[in-house]
Amino acid sequence: MRRSHLLLLVAAALVGLATAPAAAQLPLPPPERPAEGITYVALGDSFTSGPLVPNQVGTPIDCARSDQNYAQLAAAELGVAELRDVSCSGATIDDFAAPQGPLPLGGVNPPQFDALDEDVDVVTVGIGGNDVGFVSLATGCLRFVPPPLSAPCSPPYTAGGVDQISERIAAVGPELGAALREVQLRAPNAEVLVVGYPTSLPDDAVACYPYVPILAEDMGYLVAKFKEMNAMLAEQAATNGATYVDIYTSSIGHDVCQLPGEAWVNAIVLVPPSLIAHPNALSFQNSAPVVAAAIREQLAGPSGPSGPSGAASVVEPPAESATVRSASAGAARPTDVLARTGGGAATAAAAGLALLSLLFFVASTTVRGVRTTKNGQGR
Repeated sequence: MRRSHLLLLVAAALVGLATAPAAAQLPLPPPERPAEGITYVALGDSFTSGPLVPNQVGTPIDCARSDQNYAQLAAAELGVAELRDVSCSGATIDDFAAPQGPLPLGGVNPPQFDALDEDVDVVTVGIGGNDVGFVSLATGCLRFVPPPLSAPCSPPYTAGGVDQISERIAAVGPELGAALREVQLRAPNAEVLVVGYPTSLPDDAVACYPYVPILAEDMGYLVAKFKEMNAMLAEQAATNGATYVDIYTSSIGHDVCQLPGEAWVNAIVLVPPSLIAHPNALSFQNSAPVVAAAIREQLAGPSGPSGPSGAASVVEPPAESATVRSASAGAARPTDVLARTGGGAATAAAAGLALLSLLFFVASTTVRGVRTTKNGQGR
C-alpha cells in the first residue's frame, strides 16, 4: 500500500475517533483534598496518551492523545487548575528534549520539556517502553502459524548467553535517570512521579494461543522482560528522588488474554477501541485513581509541592485491587472470540478497528524508524 494512502486512512480513523462518543466511565471517588491552583504536566508515550481511545484531542492530532487517558481523568478527579498533557504516541526519552516528528500524519510534537517551568506543581512521567522497543518486540513474536511451521521468537535474543533485551533495559535506565533530573531542574517546585506500565501480558506467563498468537515459550520470556522493564523504572525513580506509581498490580488479570470487557490492554480484538497492544479506556479508568491518589499523597506534605526531596517512595495500588485480581483469576482463557463478542456486528466492528489500529501502528513504526535512521540512533 502506498504510504500516502496509508496516512489518509490513519487520518480518517483519528478524525472519526475525535468525534466518537467516549467509552462508558467507571465512577471515580471524590478527591479527599482539592487541588485548586495546581498545575499538572503529563509527559509520556502512547501508554500515557491513549492512541485510538475516544475522544482523540489536542495537537498535533497524530500524537493520538485521548481525553480519557489517565492524566486527563486524574486531573479531573483532583480538580487541578491546569493540565498540560504533552504525551505523544511513539515518544522516546530523546523526545523530551527535542521535537518529535515527523509523526504519521506529518505533525511535529514540540519537546515535551517545553511544558515545564517553575509554576508546575506535579509532573508524571510515563516513558521507556519505546526506548526498550517492547511493543515492537511483542508484536514481532506473533506467530499465526503454530509449530513446527513457525519457530519461537525469543531464542535469538538470548543466543550466546547474552540477553539483548536485558541489555537494552539496563541501557535505558541511566537515560531515564538523567531525564528525571532534568525535570527537577526545569520544574524545581514540582513533585515528580514515574508511572509504570499496566499488566499487558498474563502475570502468570500462561499463553492463550491462538487467541493471542504468542507461543508459550515466548510468553514466559516476554512477561519476564516486561516486569524487568517496570523494575528498572522503579529503580530509577528511587535513585533520582521521584515517586514510582505502580499501576501493574491493580491490573493483574486484565491482560491481552482476557475477553473484551475484561481485557484492559487490547491485543487484536479492539473492544473498547485502542491501538493494537495498547491500553483501552478500561485500563485508564483503573490507573487514573491510582495516579490521582499518588499525586494527592505527594501534595499532602507539610508545605505542599516541595520538589525533589532525595527520598523516593513507591505508591501501591488501592486495597480493592486484590478483589479485582481474585474476581478475574478464574476467568476462562478464550479460544474463540467470534462466539463471545456479541455476534457478527461486534466481530465486524472489532475487525475494522483492528485494521485501523494496524495501519496506525505500521505508519507510526515506519515514521519512527525513518526518524531514528536520520538521527543515526540504533534504538
